[in-house]
Amino acid sequence: DVDDDELERLARINAEFNTNNLAEKPLKPK
Repeated sequence: DVDDDELERLARINAEFNTNNLAEKPLKPK
């Protein structure tokens, strides 16, 4: 099992990645 600290860390990284990606340019479906 993944502990809460790891889940929170991954969630934060994922949120930052999504925010940065959207800020650059929205992904267009292929």
